[in-house]
This record gives sequence, structure tokens and C-alpha cells, in this order.
Amino acid sequence: MADIGLPSPKNENDRQDLKRLEILGDNFKARSSYFIALSIIAAILMTVASIQLGVPPWLQGFVTDGLDTLASFASKDFGNFFVVLKGLISALMVGVVVSIYLECLYTFYRLSETILAIVNVRRNYMKLAEDRSS
Repeated sequence: MADIGLPSPKNENDRQDLKRLEILGDNFKARSSYFIALSIIAAILMTVASIQLGVPPWLQGFVTDGLDTLASFASKDFGNFFVVLKGLISALMVGVVVSIYLECLYTFYRLSETILAIVNVRRNYMKLAEDRSS
């Protein structure tokens, strides 16, 4: 992918440049696949984290009665445990979403670096090839 359209190598430096371009091309493929998968996961998690889940109106009475019954059996400390657990799960979800988002940004940065490295190696290779033919 990265070495398409380049002239044939004339010396060991050219062969090393082509080998480097092959490695950079493989690196780009792996990083772009990772970036796409990570972006899809981040989009799904951000969507899930932003949804306000609630009880449909037609189930409101049933859920309220069920929770009242459950609360009558549970102690106050047990009820507080669920409030704390809900807060921990929310904080964990936000932490995971932010971490994945930051990983997406870093992976995009590394993809950009790889593309610039490919362009620079190709440019230098072509310049040297032109200098030899002159």
C-alpha cells in the first residue's frame, strides 16, 4: 500500500526504505482497524451513558408498588447500599467512556504520525531516485 508506484530499488538504502514503508503500511492498517473498532465502541457507550432510563408510564404503578414492598423488607442500610452502588456504576461508566475517548484521540494522533512518516519516506525515496536518474 505505502510503496505502490515507487521505482525499483537500486541499492541497500532503497531496499531498507521499501522495508520501512512496508512496516509503516502494516502499522497503519492495524491502527486504523483498532481506531474504527474503538470509535464504534465509544459511540455506543456514549449513547448508552447519555440515555436517561426510566419506567414507562403504564408500568409506573406496578414498579412503585413493587419497590414499596421491597423497601418494607429491606433495612435502611440495605437501601443506601443500592444508592451507593448506583453512584459507583455511574462513575465507573463515565470513567470508561472518558478513557475510551482519550484512547481514540491518542490513536488518531498515532495514525496521523504514521501517515506523515509514510509521506516523508516516499518523498525522500522519490527525490533520491530522481537525483540518480539526473
